[in-house]
Parts: sequence; C-alpha cells; structure tokens
Amino acid sequence: MKILAISDQVEPRFLRAGQSAPVVQKIDIILSCGDLPASYLEYLVTLLNVPLCFVLGNHDEQLLGKHLDGCTCIDETTVIRKGRIIGGLSGSTDYNDGQLMFSEVEMLRKISRLYPRLLWNKLRYGRHLDIFISHSPISGILDETTHAHRGFKVLRMFDKCFKPRLHLHGHTMVKGRKYVARYHSTEIININHFRIFDV
Repeated sequence: MKILAISDQVEPRFLRAGQSAPVVQKIDIILSCGDLPASYLEYLVTLLNVPLCFVLGNHDEQLLGKHLDGCTCIDETTVIRKGRIIGGLSGSTDYNDGQLMFSEVEMLRKISRLYPRLLWNKLRYGRHLDIFISHSPISGILDETTHAHRGFKVLRMFDKCFKPRLHLHGHTMVKGRKYVARYHSTEIININHFRIFDV
C-alpha cells in the first residue's frame, strides 16, 4: 500500500500537478494528521481518486462535525483500508484552552473511548492496529520543548501497549533530517508537511 501522509502545510506542487505527476502517481490512500483546510483534503481526494482518513489538528476547530467529501475522520476509532487497520486521535497539548487542545488526562479519556475498537480488532484480527495517526507527537520523541509543541506522555503508553507498526504525526517541525524514530516496536514518523512511502 502506497501512502501519501500530509499535515500542517499545503504543498504547492500538488496544487500545480496533474494526476500524471510522478510525486502523486499510484497512491492507494491519503492519511492526514491535521491542520489542513477542508478544500485541500477534498481536492487531493478528487485528484487522486483514493480514500482519505484524517484526524484534526489544534487549528481545525472549523472542521468539527463537518462532512468532507471522500474523507473519513478516524478520531477515536479505527477503519480497515487495503487490509490495514488504521486508527487515530485528534488534537494537541493544551496551551490556550482550544476545543482541540487536551490535557494528559483528557487525552487518556480519548484513548479509553478508542479502546473497545482496539480490543475488537485484537480479537478478530489478532492485532490492535497497524497504522496510528495523531496530530501531536509523543512526549520526548520528535516533539519540541515549547509548551505548544510538546508531545503527550500518554501516547508513549499507547504505542507501547497497542504496538502499531507505524505512528504518523504532524504538528512539529522537522529538525534537519531527523524525522524518524523508533519506540519499542513502533516506527514513529513526523510527516510534516508530507511523506510518501510504502507499507
């Protein structure tokens, strides 16, 4: 499965490129980690004619409860796409009481609402999930020291317990070439502002 993962910034090349552009050929699914306009997400779905799964970033309040053509919000749930189990959690750490900003306790509650789906996946498919997407990074791994861009400690617990093969996130800037890390059995990738890869 070839994934186009996106977050935080609109990529001008995608807006100028037709479907024949090499950078967007043969994509199977788009995964959005948040802070992108609805028009951009719907445009990519139309351009590539593939499904798009997304979570919301801390600046996405205008998308709360909004239907996006061809797009599926996977906040606090999981879906099966091309045989892979994909789950997600929206939001960032709380730094000014936004609707999509959460304390550690609030993010733990979001994880608890996702848990029944993870348990069902484990019983039915033998694994909780394959790909996990979040807007925010994990605390201490590819995050930043600023209050607004630090990661969640509870996401460390999440990856350790549920063992996704991949954890994709946005929200923070990539420093140099350091955008991939490993935490236990999970490969963590900062996809800001886009990455294309095979799974």
